[in-house]
Amino acid sequence: MDKMDYDKIMSDRKLFNETVYTPLTEAIKILEERQKNPDLIKKIETLLDNNIPEPLKKIDKYAISAKQVATPNFDTRWFLKLAKEFQLKPFFSEYFDDKFTSNNSFKHSLGQLLIYNDINRKGENIREKVKIVDFDKYDGKPIKNVKTIWGESLIDFHKGLFNVYGYNLDEFILYDASDLLKKNGSKAERYYVKDSMLKVETDEPSYCRYTNSLTINYNTATEMASADKLIHSASASKDFFKVQCKDRFGNSMSPVNIYLAYI
Repeated sequence: MDKMDYDKIMSDRKLFNETVYTPLTEAIKILEERQKNPDLIKKIETLLDNNIPEPLKKIDKYAISAKQVATPNFDTRWFLKLAKEFQLKPFFSEYFDDKFTSNNSFKHSLGQLLIYNDINRKGENIREKVKIVDFDKYDGKPIKNVKTIWGESLIDFHKGLFNVYGYNLDEFILYDASDLLKKNGSKAERYYVKDSMLKVETDEPSYCRYTNSLTINYNTATEMASADKLIHSASASKDFFKVQCKDRFGNSMSPVNIYLAYI
């Protein structure tokens, strides 16, 4: 289409998928072509200062899932199904140094399982919630230190669930990216004003919020608009902004003071 009709795209799920997403078969072909380009590989290594997870330094076709702890929930089992179908090597990027909290839905699900026991007369799943972690005891502690109520490492427990579902962990790559993430955490690379909008660029996908006060509470601050989670915008209607961003794992960068008179 010559000119995108955004209302039509947003109202038509099929059209939305065709416009926004690259089909997996096509993405794999693009990947294979790029892997044959030594100049591109060298450029990426230089750009990243060779700061690449050791397992990914070997050229191959990977399917990558990034969560604090790999666990065979519905999302993961669908991910593994696609990886097998397209002959991709499953790579789980984990973050054991991240803090455990009941306020994050995924982390909460690690400590309280939803067990699907049966189906009721309406055809609905009957779910039972089973708490396996003392949330009060471990809230705010590193995930790697969290234990179940019977004393097993929470990480080991979820690894064991893969065996319950019949998976062989030897067929996956499990990588604790804690050191990598701490070295390369989200930060505001630069900020500027364009078309009467304050623009903040982050070095990885992030969620940024702001206030026009000297202090900021991220939970109550105003969210900045962003289409790609890398460039964030807000109306430049004030002289002062305090901006704070979080990456997809919930890690916070230090707040940044932005005085529009000086940019």
